[in-house]
Amino acid sequence: MASAHRHETERPGSILNLPNEVLVKILEHASLGRNESPFRRNDEIVLRSRLIAPIIRTCRRFYQLAVPFHWRSIKYDYPDSVIPSDRKVMALHRALQDNPDLGRHCLAFLFHITDIRMNEEYELTAADYQALNEIIASLPNVRSLNIHGGWQGAKGLLTFDTLRRCIGTMHSLREVSLSREGLEGFTVHRVMETLQSPSIRSLSLHGVSKERVDDATFWASQDYGESNITELALSDYRERAEGTLRLINWPKELASFSFGSFYNNTNYFDLPMFATMLDKHKHTLTKLSIGYLATSGRGMILDLFEFTALEDLQLSVWQLLRPAEAEERFTFRAEEAKLLSAPKLRKFTLDFSIYDQHSEDWSDFGEREQRWLRGMAETAIARKAPLREIHVIFTPDSWDAKKEDGYPWDLMKALGDEFEPAGIAVTHNTPTMSREEWSKLA
Repeated sequence: MASAHRHETERPGSILNLPNEVLVKILEHASLGRNESPFRRNDEIVLRSRLIAPIIRTCRRFYQLAVPFHWRSIKYDYPDSVIPSDRKVMALHRALQDNPDLGRHCLAFLFHITDIRMNEEYELTAADYQALNEIIASLPNVRSLNIHGGWQGAKGLLTFDTLRRCIGTMHSLREVSLSREGLEGFTVHRVMETLQSPSIRSLSLHGVSKERVDDATFWASQDYGESNITELALSDYRERAEGTLRLINWPKELASFSFGSFYNNTNYFDLPMFATMLDKHKHTLTKLSIGYLATSGRGMILDLFEFTALEDLQLSVWQLLRPAEAEERFTFRAEEAKLLSAPKLRKFTLDFSIYDQHSEDWSDFGEREQRWLRGMAETAIARKAPLREIHVIFTPDSWDAKKEDGYPWDLMKALGDEFEPAGIAVTHNTPTMSREEWSKLA
């Protein structure tokens, strides 16, 4: 094999004559799926193992260069569960025990712990977490961590202990994404208590449950210090206002905050409450996204005048609509001009998404919605606001679309044509039906 390899490198024009640095770049792109970008948010390269395998078998030099890519991302996603450990988990455990250097190549680690009890008589213990915890000890360079499930019941404490081990081992950790499977145990208090890491910059929490105790005395007695997190995203969220305020104030300074639409949330939140809760970050927050909240608070507007760094604002149309007559509610009011008061706001996104068992309807964007957006654009021009883009997220079901209902994206295009000369672009996400398909409807 050695002589064959030597002969190959001497052949004129052979790819193996290239330096390792160039070959590494070629291998990175060869290992990506079609239409994938090689870069994630933190320039982490997460490559597909099934595409790496044939490259590894090509020759000894490719093997040496490509094996690290094979370990860049380790993923045990739903429905697979790392607890209790199955054969795949134990195979990974043995590989890392035999060659600990392999784990140093891992940059992204995702795993699922089921909250569904397969055996009602069996309770998980610390011994069930041993293999997982030993795997974690071999992954010191992970930058992106994603854990789904495992927070419910007695094992929730074991999962938080495993998360604590991740924090203690992964000193370059930048992104953490935690999500629920069961409905209990995944609380704001446990998260802040556990995520004591100076390196984390981005935190996403999906499915936070209510703290059993929620009063000023409880939260005042907790000391979590300050976090270096600059991006915070909350969705399927069920904590109350007191704990939410504590979570939002935990970071030293936020640049991005996202609060998903209500789902399983019986608490009261409205838009003005978020302006108050985010007051600490009013000079650092550049991006803000809030979905629809409690029904009784809809139509209330937040004043963003003091948010001096805000450039990108996304709100749900279902939160902005107020209880009023159908025509009146779609007239852009003077009060709604507060949405444009942030002195650096350049982009406003109106989101029609519905997070339930159905999507928005084809008829949810029509001439009334177009009129409201026209009022926003005209107000921005009159006030000489820095707004340069209005973006519409509209993803309706198309199964009941009729030709006589019109093509909603024509209305958006007309707005774009109207306000482009004034320097305001009107854009939208990809339509669920092309205009050509719509034109063929009966």
